[in-house]
Amino acid sequence: MTNTREQTQEEQRRQFQHEAQNPVNDKTQPQNEIDLRHYAPIHTALPNDATGYDWKRETGDIQSYQHVESRAWLHIDSQGQFYDRQAHPISRETALSNANDLSTQAIGTGQANPDKTATANNDLGLSI
Repeated sequence: MTNTREQTQEEQRRQFQHEAQNPVNDKTQPQNEIDLRHYAPIHTALPNDATGYDWKRETGDIQSYQHVESRAWLHIDSQGQFYDRQAHPISRETALSNANDLSTQAIGTGQANPDKTATANNDLGLSI
């Protein structure tokens, strides 16, 4: 049963304050500033190829992403500059080539989706 009575301004204000203080579920909230900060670099640098990458970590101004299937890493700052594992600037082409090389190696050895033990020993995130 729904209540169709219109709320007074005071009731609306109280309801708004209550919802702001007690969100139902953070996942149902609109994209927040943290998500924008984490995902904006990859969407800027790879507007047509950003799908399949999950944000993993932030190191200074550099955001690190890992491809869900190939497990290849990309490291990008807010201006769209790509970086290698040691946080040295590299070209977009080099970054994508390295990611593709890792993807090919993993698939060629049958390790496109390595287990967590192998991943922990071969983490290709930033090492600074």
